[in-house]
Amino acid sequence: MDLTQKDNVVALMKSSTNEQDWNKNCDAVKQANSGDYPSFWYAAIILSGVCDATLGGGASQIRIETWGQPRTWTDDMGEISGFGGGYEQACRDMTEAGIVWLENHPNAEPVFSHSEGGNWIENNEDADGLEAAMLVAEPDPSGAMFGASCGIARWVHANSWEAFQVAKREKEAEKRSAQAEN
Repeated sequence: MDLTQKDNVVALMKSSTNEQDWNKNCDAVKQANSGDYPSFWYAAIILSGVCDATLGGGASQIRIETWGQPRTWTDDMGEISGFGGGYEQACRDMTEAGIVWLENHPNAEPVFSHSEGGNWIENNEDADGLEAAMLVAEPDPSGAMFGASCGIARWVHANSWEAFQVAKREKEAEKRSAQAEN
């Protein structure tokens, strides 16, 4: 069975009869995909309900516990949204989810829907996987929330969290300096 193909992976995971089978099958999928879950994993196995249907309701929530230590946002970095409160926290949560997904899929190359030369290009599987992970953190974001959070997650993935912190702090310092002059 070719475990690089979505239908085969879904069938294998559905065949799991207990947690031990599930873990063995997860290992087989990762081995077939260069030691990582395939880019379609989150949407096809977690969001689709295969995980909960196979292991029992709530099993898919395990993902939240595997995020590890969230990145620290400090006041001197400013905000993503500029709206504060719950809106800002949702942006930060989505950004964190996107960064984690990209860390777990280091070879991913998400291409989101766009127009190119008069032709509409649909999301590729990597973009679908990244989007699905981010939508768990905030199920109903505005386009601006998603775009800003996704852009930051991709920038951090290409550079580093530390470089992002430096850039945000410099930008915020410039903004405060300009406000002080006015």
